[in-house]
Amino acid sequence: MRSPRSLRLFVCATAAVLALALQAIASGPSDDWYLVTLAGQPCGFMHAWQSEIAPHGDQPALLEIGQEVLMRMGRAGETVTVRTKQTSRERFAGEQHASSALMVSAHMEAELGGTPMVTTWTFAGDKVLERVDAVRRKGQRESAVPLGEWLPPGAAQMTAESQRAAGAESITVKTLDFEAGLRVATLTSKRVAAGEIVLSGAAVPVTWWTTTSDLNSFALSEAFGPDGTLVQSKLPMEIGEIIMTRSTKESVLRQVSSSTAPDLLLRSLTPIVGSSARAIAQSSEATYLVSKAVPGSSHQQVVANDGSTWRINVRATAPLAKDLQPVPTLTEEARAACLESTALIDCDDERVRRATTKTLEGAPPDNTAHRAELLRRSVYAILRRKDLASALASASDAIVSRAGDCTEHAVLLAAMLRADGIPSRVACGVVSAESFAGQRDVFAWHMWTQAWIDGRWVDLDATLPDRAFHPGHILCSVTPLSGGVMDPAIVELTAIIGSLKIEVVDVR
Repeated sequence: MRSPRSLRLFVCATAAVLALALQAIASGPSDDWYLVTLAGQPCGFMHAWQSEIAPHGDQPALLEIGQEVLMRMGRAGETVTVRTKQTSRERFAGEQHASSALMVSAHMEAELGGTPMVTTWTFAGDKVLERVDAVRRKGQRESAVPLGEWLPPGAAQMTAESQRAAGAESITVKTLDFEAGLRVATLTSKRVAAGEIVLSGAAVPVTWWTTTSDLNSFALSEAFGPDGTLVQSKLPMEIGEIIMTRSTKESVLRQVSSSTAPDLLLRSLTPIVGSSARAIAQSSEATYLVSKAVPGSSHQQVVANDGSTWRINVRATAPLAKDLQPVPTLTEEARAACLESTALIDCDDERVRRATTKTLEGAPPDNTAHRAELLRRSVYAILRRKDLASALASASDAIVSRAGDCTEHAVLLAAMLRADGIPSRVACGVVSAESFAGQRDVFAWHMWTQAWIDGRWVDLDATLPDRAFHPGHILCSVTPLSGGVMDPAIVELTAIIGSLKIEVVDVR
């Protein structure tokens, strides 16, 4: 088989996790720069600022909170730069106090290797207008403001800072996470210890806190100085610890520009134990022992679980829905999510629709499985240049560039399926590879597509030239990618990259 295109989304997910820090801000304007390192190697920066926008007419002043994260990652000799920039504006009904803050707008730019995408949210009463502006896609939609009690980002930071200054041992705030698609995140910080950090040769006293979010399972260690400013944060990950340290703009940019981007591929690969990639790919069924919890699906059955090891069986073809236990269901809400046009699966793009129509000319309208397979083969043919040049491009980007790795194949197929009225979502996990990044017989991180066909989810891998799926795929997560460019399901997946252990038990 051909080498798979390893999953690149952990690059984006890393940037998203960095953005979950519950930063404190000092009173008045601020402008802070942080050097980001991975396993001790400089790989990017974070720039965070706060400013006040002067009153206009009878409108009160606005508080603007901004944060830009840039990370450079190497992938088999190529370097990809991932950048997100987020600003939010809020005004206060009375004096500048967290309880009187009102959300006004938010703005996010995302560059993930494809064309830049800009999303703007404007709040008015109980409604929020979302506008998307990309080189090849523009659109807007109106939705309800997220329910429940939550604070705008600036007010959340003010609350955290005041509670820390008052000696609190634990702080919990709810605020909006725009990178996750306008979701409410519950952030909890707990005081751990006091200590010192050396910056520019001087010891700075700090207090250490552990911060978690209900949107993922990560635990971020944060150190705050006497004035409440974030000095350093540490995020332990299997691919290497990510450390963010306060510095000067000049020092940060110099170190980032002069360093070599860390290559993550070798750290993410898992050796195949008990068989070979060729044997697995050519089989009709394979059984594995894996060290992390994985979901079941039409193709993947979780046979046993002793709490530390999961025994799974993966088949090349999916049984009929009536033969599956339990029989899968697709609620109306889930169906809508798997048919909507999203930032990455932009099925309403005219080029995507034209390609879908052309592919299905003469195809039987009532044979969904046949139509889905025609679309899978079409995506393989459309993306002629199989490369690693983008972290995660949209379907419309992919169809114009005619290039991409597994992620572009997955989102383009998902978009074309939706354009034909077939619910779809992306599947993330690992796939067996005979050779990849100079390594032989490994499991590499991968993305493919699932289509709702005849009452069950069917796996379709558009990177394969001669078959739709094979038992070398181990599913770890699924998502309709409706959660913005930093989908929480993808962020969560990074928790097991580099730590997943797999043993091949049987191949048939």
